[in-house]
Formats: sequence, C-alpha cells, structure tokens
Amino acid sequence: MNQKIYISILVFAFTLFVAHPSSASGQDKIQKVTPDAPPKTNPTSDEKKQDDAWATVAPEGTGISLRMPKEPKVSKRNISPVADKTTTVHLHICNLSPSNSFVFAYNKLTDEPSTPQQIKETLDGAVKGAVARTLGDIIAMSNIKINGMPGREFTFKCIQGEKETVFKLKVMARAILVADTMYQLTYVAAEDEFSDEDARKFLDSVAYTAPPATDSNDESESKPTDIETPAAEKDKIP
Repeated sequence: MNQKIYISILVFAFTLFVAHPSSASGQDKIQKVTPDAPPKTNPTSDEKKQDDAWATVAPEGTGISLRMPKEPKVSKRNISPVADKTTTVHLHICNLSPSNSFVFAYNKLTDEPSTPQQIKETLDGAVKGAVARTLGDIIAMSNIKINGMPGREFTFKCIQGEKETVFKLKVMARAILVADTMYQLTYVAAEDEFSDEDARKFLDSVAYTAPPATDSNDESESKPTDIETPAAEKDKIP
C-alpha cells in the first residue's frame, strides 16, 4: 500500500471523528489548552502575491470561506457514525503530491450540542477522536474562535503503514463548531514535506461570514479544559 493511500485513509478516519466526535475512545495525551490562538501578523507584499495564487473556496450555504493552494476536488460521503443515523460528509481535497494534502470537510452532527459544556466536550472529543483513530501523538492544542464560533486548533504526528512500508506523517488541523455543523480544515503531509508556512496560511485563511454566534453556540461558561500531559512528556515529539 503506497503513501498516497495511507494519507487517504488518514483523511477518511479524520472525517469519522468529525461526524460523531463523542465516539472517540482511548487515553490520549492532550496538552492543556490556552485561552486563544496566537494573533495573526500582517502579511508582507510578497506573501500577499503568493496568496493571490491560491483558490478561494466558499461552499454555498455554509457561511464559510477559506483558501487552498489550488482548486480542490469536491465529493461527499454518506456515513452512519451511530446506529440508525446517517450524515453526509462534504469533502474538498487539494493534493499537492501523493503525500501532501489539504482538506476542508463539513457535516451535520447527529446530535446538536446545546450547552457550553456540551460544546466544549464536542470540540475536545473531536481532537481526541482524530488522534485516537490514527494512533497519533498530540503536539499542541489551543482554543480558537472564528467570528464568535468556537473551535480547536491542534497538531499531531502519527505513523501509518506496516512492516517495511512505514510513513511518518504530521497533521495540523482546525475544528470549528457552528450550531449542529462541524467544519474541519486539515493539512496532512509526510514529515519531510510538511510546510509550516503553508499550514499556517491555510488555517488562518478560514472566515465565517454569517451572523456572529448566539449564546447557545458559546462555550465560554464551561469549565477550562483540564486534560494535560505529564510534565516530562509535554515537550516530547515522537
């Protein structure tokens, strides 16, 4: 099985946790979240020129817009994350190489979180699910908000393959919750191809253009996340 296929499997596994994040299990090592993601810096003129070459993606009816390195391939999959419930995962995939992919995906959750604590648990469960399903090791996670919409940004590494065909992958992603819909941006690449600059450009490009969040879509009243790695392992990168 080649590296492109393993990345495809990783992307599909990632979409499963978004469809039903509460189904995640396992003892995942998650660093304590910070209140907000680091502020963006103003782009230089050269960076603006590079951004102009990227394609704008704004699926109708989502209120979400973002940029990808080129026009993505669009598809959708119907999955049943829980018994008797089906959801459609909408996928926009941009492959720069067999081992370097940008993915935007979204779907309605089978149950809408309606309290701050439920929103927090849904987002934290999304991160834990992504890591658990890929047997990965988390590097960092932080709380974010996109025009009032709560979310998580996180980075992890995982190893895919078997026997002599083993690939080391790095993933940087965002999960954003808008009412009963989860949106995800995922950049996954082989470690030696991973571009921090492209990952940052992709994730920072996302914007929510619909009206700001209502109180029911706010996790600010929930208790702080209290999931933390042992001190000796916080700075450990596999």
